[in-house]
Amino acid sequence: MIKQYIRPIAICIFQHNKQILVAEAKDDVRNLTFYRPLGGEIKFGESAETALKREILEEINEPIHSIKHLKTLENIFTYRGSKGHEIVFVFDGKFKNPHIYTKNEFIGFEKDDGWGNFKIVWKSISFFFNHPETPLFPTGLMEILNKNKE
Repeated sequence: MIKQYIRPIAICIFQHNKQILVAEAKDDVRNLTFYRPLGGEIKFGESAETALKREILEEINEPIHSIKHLKTLENIFTYRGSKGHEIVFVFDGKFKNPHIYTKNEFIGFEKDDGWGNFKIVWKSISFFFNHPETPLFPTGLMEILNKNKE
């Protein structure tokens, strides 16, 4: 039997020129391409903000600053046929390296979640409003973006 648990994560909505930085992912079971902001799991004894800084360094080797908590979401979902449940701390933040804002896409790496290498892209916020068949997860993020437009 697979142990079920609620996973705490921290993600960041990096914004620039009405775009957000997101990881592209696929759910082969549902034949679904989707996007998700960068971030990851909060380890025991670690604050959400500290976890976010660590995760961004691990995924793309870039330091961040000006971190602001926007909202906390509960995310109950199915991915590749398995149920998942997350408590998601959503932050806004900035990169210390301004060159990140000039890259259209690049590769990130996640060793802990089994993602391995993954594509990271700047996507127009309007893309997600106009293409619901290619969702932005977690659920509830679109409402945050709508309230916090750059």
